[in-house]
Amino acid sequence: MTTHCLKRIRPPRNRRAALFLAAALAALAGLALPAPGQAADGAAATGDATKTAAEPTAPADPAPPAAPATDKTMQNGPKELAYGLRFLKERMYPRAIAHLTAAIRTRSLEPKLLSDAHYFRGRALTRTQRPGLALDDFTRAVTYWPENVKALRVRCRQLTLMKEFDKAQEDCDQAVLLAPEDWRGWFTRGLLRKETKQRDLAETDFSAAQMRMPDGMETFPAVARQLREFDLLEDPDAWRNDPNAQPQWTED
Repeated sequence: MTTHCLKRIRPPRNRRAALFLAAALAALAGLALPAPGQAADGAAATGDATKTAAEPTAPADPAPPAAPATDKTMQNGPKELAYGLRFLKERMYPRAIAHLTAAIRTRSLEPKLLSDAHYFRGRALTRTQRPGLALDDFTRAVTYWPENVKALRVRCRQLTLMKEFDKAQEDCDQAVLLAPEDWRGWFTRGLLRKETKQRDLAETDFSAAQMRMPDGMETFPAVARQLREFDLLEDPDAWRNDPNAQPQWTED
């Protein structure tokens, strides 16, 4: 499975990045974590309008019995998670995957942190063109913490790209219900409704997202395209001359 994964990934820029990527994927290939309760349907999401097709993943070997958490693993879990987030923010995705996998393997993270570890690893896997593995991580994130809004939101987006609209609608509705003031939930559901040709409902969602988004976000290209298409962007240059406006797509 590792050889197959490496063939699908765009070549890293240097030998050191290639080594980290190979190690991370090797760890993932042999990783099988038990999810509590029954398995949930799910998918990864890109967080933007870029489409990626989900890939099937080979069945993993049965997981070994969980070892009791020791003082060392209790400390290593949060530490590895912090390292993973650091490298994710620096866009060093192979290293982020390696550290997040290590954090998950400690089996010492509380459910919400474990959910976040899977969510962030899913984002890193998406960036390295592994949507099949990312799909599994986003689903585990929701399984361990059903109110993980960011995981619901990105899974909604991926399900939309996979044309599984009914399941996507459930995730998007739940994300908006749990966090009505988060503009990204409304915007993601607007993309879903646009894809399903419900343009009136899509316009309503995009308008709701626009009212809640930070100043200047309207000029972010992925956002501006949708607002302009629905005639919601009155002045595209309104924020360009505002020194306080720093549009940025926030990834939790």
